[in-house]
Amino acid sequence: MAPVNTLILQAAQLDQGCKEGVQFVDSELVLDAGCSQGWFQSQVLDLPPFTDGVASWNSSTSQGTFVELLVKVRKEGVWSRWFSYGKWSDNGNNIGSIKGQKDEIAVLKTDLLTIQDGCADAIQYKLKLSREDAQGDSPRVRLLAFSWTPLQPKVDNYTSAEIALDVAPRAQLSVPEIGNIICSPTSLATVMAYHGHEEKTEQVAAGARDNGAGIYGNWSYNVAYAAEKGFTAWVQCCDSLEDVKPYLKQGLPIIASVRIQDKAELEGALSAYPSGHLLVITGLTHKDGEDYVLVNDPAAHEKQDVPRQYRYHQFIKAWKNRIYVLTKTR
Repeated sequence: MAPVNTLILQAAQLDQGCKEGVQFVDSELVLDAGCSQGWFQSQVLDLPPFTDGVASWNSSTSQGTFVELLVKVRKEGVWSRWFSYGKWSDNGNNIGSIKGQKDEIAVLKTDLLTIQDGCADAIQYKLKLSREDAQGDSPRVRLLAFSWTPLQPKVDNYTSAEIALDVAPRAQLSVPEIGNIICSPTSLATVMAYHGHEEKTEQVAAGARDNGAGIYGNWSYNVAYAAEKGFTAWVQCCDSLEDVKPYLKQGLPIIASVRIQDKAELEGALSAYPSGHLLVITGLTHKDGEDYVLVNDPAAHEKQDVPRQYRYHQFIKAWKNRIYVLTKTR
């Protein structure tokens, strides 16, 4: 099933456009031999009208190699500037996101590109690859994705379901010093471990940290980190939890973003999350005449307090309709 509200470019699609200093080899974009830098620019990609979006990518970047993804959008026939997601590299070596990116059409705040006063209907990608040693390993890119919020969201069509995945819990608040700000990498570590890739939460946090903004919750960087570890991964914008259900049925726990101003808005939540919070959806259930969302919510000191059940009607109000999807590929 193709992901909703999400454009994914892979394989030969990454060779449809113009380029300099790069080539397409074994389903990946790489630098030409002897080149220290190069770029690829996609064709114009028409989309349904959208109000915001998040770009993500899958790459392999060894020491001293970098990937920089840029996106521009079209509104009423006029193109925006190029917005950069910063220079990414694995193992915490990224340069990070760039502050203050804005023009009359859109603004990029860390990972979320928001259209100002209206909607856009097309995007273009520009992908820059670079390496410090022209004779060394090349960065490799195998997937680009863009998820968007449609101008006219669809009506919630969710129907009750019984799904429960056995996902080992991880608590973020037990991590010294940074525990209260690593919900995203803790959730990411949880899902990677579910698929058999075990890393300490602190290691995932260090690798996914956006060194430009000084944060751990950059959606694009969390997805990029998972991809470096062998996953196919992307950020997706959903119409409803009905879009999450097929992933759960395939045995794929999903990382979701929620936001609440008061913890009473999500009964069982540890606190309010006015700036947002990430957790893992592990299943769905229906009991006593009411639907529930099963989650591993990392906002806990002990792992036994991580598995929770949130009332469906409260969860969908708190949910920002965006998820990380991870599938194991190698």
